Amino acid sequence: MATAGMEVTVWVQPPQAALVEAVLTRLAGRVRCIGLGGPRTAEIDVLAAKLQCPREDDLRKLLVEKPAAHLLAADSHGLDLADMKLAVEQGTTLLGLEPLTTTHPGGESAMGRSRGGNGMPWLLLPAFMRGEGWTKAADPLQATGAVRQVRMTSTGQSHECSLLARLMDVWRTLLTLAPMPTTVDATLVGPLAEVPEDLRGLTGLMTAHGRLPGSGAVLIQAADRGGASQRSLEIFGDTGHLRVSDDAYDLHDTQGALLDASEMPAEQSVYADLVAQDWKRLIDQPSLLVHATASGPDLAEVLACVMACRLSSRTGEPESPQKMLELAS
Repeated sequence: MATAGMEVTVWVQPPQAALVEAVLTRLAGRVRCIGLGGPRTAEIDVLAAKLQCPREDDLRKLLVEKPAAHLLAADSHGLDLADMKLAVEQGTTLLGLEPLTTTHPGGESAMGRSRGGNGMPWLLLPAFMRGEGWTKAADPLQATGAVRQVRMTSTGQSHECSLLARLMDVWRTLLTLAPMPTTVDATLVGPLAEVPEDLRGLTGLMTAHGRLPGSGAVLIQAADRGGASQRSLEIFGDTGHLRVSDDAYDLHDTQGALLDASEMPAEQSVYADLVAQDWKRLIDQPSLLVHATASGPDLAEVLACVMACRLSSRTGEPESPQKMLELAS
C-alpha cells in the first residue's frame, strides 16, 4: 500500500472493503491512509492490517487524534453529521462513494451543498462529468447545438455503489445539460415487492422518461444489479449527436458523418479505476474542489428528481420534481 502522499482517513462498511483496497492500491504514492473507520468485522480488520494504519469503529476518535486532508466515506451508514462538521472545521475535504443523507431536497440534511443552502460540502465520486470521456470532448454542447434529447445509462453491481448513488450522478449530469423535467415517469424492476420510502433502500433496474419544458426529453437507465459496470451518455442536438463513455467520446453530424472522436483505450475502466481517477484528479487540481461545490445544478433539484423517480415507480404515474421541491419547502 501507499507509503507516501496525501494523508487520508477512510470510513468503510464490509461490502466496500475490497473496493476501497483496490482504489488505494491504484493511488499508491498519492495518498496514505492514516486511519480506517468502520464496524468491528474481519474484512475491515484485514484491510487495516494491509494498510498498516489505526482502525476504529469510532470515526470521531480518528478525526480528533489526527486530522486528514481528505475523508473518503465508502458508505454513509454509521456516519454522524456532527462528525462531518468536525472534519470540515478541521479543514478536511469530504468525499463520498455514497450520498450522505436522504431526508429531503433542501436544508442541511440534503446531500452536498445546494446553491444558497446549508448542505454539507460532500462530493460524490466518481462524477461522470469529471471523467476521461467527458473532459476529452471539446465544447460538447456547442458541437451538438440546441439539446433535444439526452439519454444516460449507469449500471453495475451493488458492491460498487447503490442505485441511489447512480441516480444522483445521472441526474446531476442531466440537469447540467437540460432544465429540470416537468414530469418524470419511472419504473423499478427487481427483487422488491414494494418500492421503499427510504431512497437508500432502492435496488434493481430503474428506467425513467423525463419530459422537458416546451419540448425535449431525458431518458435514464440505472441499475445496481446490472452486470458489468458502465456509464454512457448520448446527446441529440440540432447539429450533432454526441456519445460519451467513461473513457472516450465520438461526435457525428445529423446525417451520421463522423466529425470527431477520441481514441478508445485498450481496456475499459472498471469501477475502482473510475473512483481512483476522479480522486486523483481532485488531488492534482484543487481548484476542482471549489468548482464542484460552487457550480453545477442545485442539488435540491437533483434530489427532487430522484424522489420523483421513486414516487413514480411506486404510483405508476408521472410525478413532478417541482412538486417534490414544494413539499420540502
